[in-house]
Amino acid sequence: MAVVGVDFGNLGSRVAVAQNRGIDTLSNEVNSRTTPSLVQFNDKLRAVGESASSQYTRNVRNTISNLKLLIGRKFADPVVQTEMKWVPFRIVEGENGGVGLLVSYNGEERTLPPEFVLGVLFGQLERTVQNSVGTGIGYSVVSCPPYYTDHQRRCLIAAYKIGGFNPLRVVNEVTAAAYGWGMYQKDLPDSAQSGDRKVAFVDFGESCMKCSIVSFTKNSMKILASTCDSTLGGREFDRCLATHFAVQIQKTYKIDVMSNKRALVRLLQGCEKTKKVLSANPQAPLHVSCIMEDVDVSLMIKREEFEEIAAPLFDRIKQPLLEALEKSNLKKEEINDIEQIGGSVRVPKVQSLIKEVFGKDPGKRLNSEECVAKGCAMHCAVLSPKFQVKKLFDVCDFSPEPITINFSQKAEGGEPESCEIFSAGNIVPSYRSMVFKKNSDVEIVASYTKGEEIGKFSIKKGEGEGVMKLKVKLDANGLLVVEKGILENEGKKLGDLKITSEGVEPFGDAGVQKWVEEEKKMAENDRVVIATAEAKNELEGYVYDLRSKAKGEWEKYFKDAPKLVEHLDGLEEWLYDEEGGDVATKEEFQEKLSELKQKGELAASLQFEATNRDGCVKSVQGNIDYFLNMLNTSDISEEDRLRVSQKCEEVQDWLRCSLDQQMELADYETPVVKVEFLKQKKDELFKFVNPILTKPTAKKEEKKEEKAEEKKVEEKIEEKIEEKKEEKVEEKV
Repeated sequence: MAVVGVDFGNLGSRVAVAQNRGIDTLSNEVNSRTTPSLVQFNDKLRAVGESASSQYTRNVRNTISNLKLLIGRKFADPVVQTEMKWVPFRIVEGENGGVGLLVSYNGEERTLPPEFVLGVLFGQLERTVQNSVGTGIGYSVVSCPPYYTDHQRRCLIAAYKIGGFNPLRVVNEVTAAAYGWGMYQKDLPDSAQSGDRKVAFVDFGESCMKCSIVSFTKNSMKILASTCDSTLGGREFDRCLATHFAVQIQKTYKIDVMSNKRALVRLLQGCEKTKKVLSANPQAPLHVSCIMEDVDVSLMIKREEFEEIAAPLFDRIKQPLLEALEKSNLKKEEINDIEQIGGSVRVPKVQSLIKEVFGKDPGKRLNSEECVAKGCAMHCAVLSPKFQVKKLFDVCDFSPEPITINFSQKAEGGEPESCEIFSAGNIVPSYRSMVFKKNSDVEIVASYTKGEEIGKFSIKKGEGEGVMKLKVKLDANGLLVVEKGILENEGKKLGDLKITSEGVEPFGDAGVQKWVEEEKKMAENDRVVIATAEAKNELEGYVYDLRSKAKGEWEKYFKDAPKLVEHLDGLEEWLYDEEGGDVATKEEFQEKLSELKQKGELAASLQFEATNRDGCVKSVQGNIDYFLNMLNTSDISEEDRLRVSQKCEEVQDWLRCSLDQQMELADYETPVVKVEFLKQKKDELFKFVNPILTKPTAKKEEKKEEKAEEKKVEEKIEEKIEEKKEEKVEEKV
């Protein structure tokens, strides 16, 4: 079973696998290591990843993107409201005030949660693993942004399960990249006392910007600080360019591309390409064909102009970097290395701002595209019970947001009813203990200090008198768990306390299983639709091929070729008829194809016989003539000569009679003289005659015996000569 790591990106996702004593990033069906994070719903079929990307602009209304920003959020969230202005698909309010994605699928309008759609994407990544490695997935680790809340992380895990993965751990993206970076460093200090190595990782991807400062030794890795701007990513620069070009297009071409969702998608795609060209060139063109109303757009922009119009975005880049230095209590001179991740770090202005903050150029030892996936895979290999690997680091991750709890009674020691149980920058995983003097029901409400609620926990009182002790955990996934509760009296455990939660799990086991079954149902529908389409295409291709040959080279091999052509014309019309081929099943296509193939294969067989018959007849006749001529020169008995002559006459008579019958048949009738029969007669004649012609005669046997006697005499003479030579040598001695 494969041990894999998944880098879930807003624009594209990657999968890496631990195998052959190394970490490899897998390629998808088009040999690309990045799978577009797109899911498209069509009338009968879904398209995921590369297939969705290739037909994106043809169905923008039902192609879902930006899943990384939508999962686990409320519909009223400002991030969601901003996305609704830019994305072409429909976002509506879902269950419990969440996000719903309205799509047209299988002839009906359906509202799906983004977690399910993300599960569909993960299912495609799971198939990439199976196709590349040849086995299923044993364990896996998936990455997420450090700003993901408890609710978003649980939604990610639910989507992961819907997609068929077995989630072993959820790891922050920069933590995974740092783990992968440290894996290959051979010069790390032995301990923090001897001077740890401090590295700043700047991750500037498509949807957000992150910075983490990490301390490395040979045996440990600790996140000292982690900051993030969750609304600053490469797409903000694309949108900035799109806004700029939309104004120019309005002036030059008199069309409003911002009012048309399909045109806006094409403009954003063009702006992304322009931005990439500007990273290596002082100016770049914007070319978009048929952007709207059959208008082709062609404009130019200089790098200086781009930096000017995007200045508000560039001004925000330094803030997360400076905050990371401040939270880590480090000066920029104390940072040993800077590593960069994500595609947006390639923008020259971004690199200059990073250098300005840290006082040194960023390093280039990391593969900025694949390091997160590889780090996740390595982390999974260490954690997996089915994979033996030397543990490289003790990882101390970082919790960026403080967590507050409110409870219904005061704990021992005079703690208030509301307290911050986990502070910002808390090490992950961490534990806290709470003690309640009174044995009574306890209600706990956990939330982030900024206000977002995590969930409610109810603890039922135990039987007897004593104190209630609770163990609260911030686990390695960044999830808050009220792990255990006991009733204790004077150090003696009286029993366990019953703990129930409300609003913590977004779906629950039953909810996840419901969407797992829905995904299986849709996947089976996809399989049937694809198989039916393939059967239809095969039938369509055979209709065209058979009709072409029935009018040409195969015409004489059909009894009524015009009637067959007419039938094929009708079949072609049926293929595209709303009540015919559009609703037919795979079995119907296969049945019609089988009927046509019987006719086509018969015609092909008749053509083969007609084409090769003359050559085989000549070959048989040639053998007959050859063997008859051999009778004049071969030294065989009269009896054998007669046998050969009779066999040749027998085959000659069969050939003559069969050819006479064949001449009376039409080209479309079953032939009497088949290539197979001719080859059999040829072999039969050869096997009968050849042993006779090559059989040794009596005279030949006598000559062989005489030669053998002569050879024996010669050998005796040579032996006597050798004996005399030896006697003379002895006399001399």
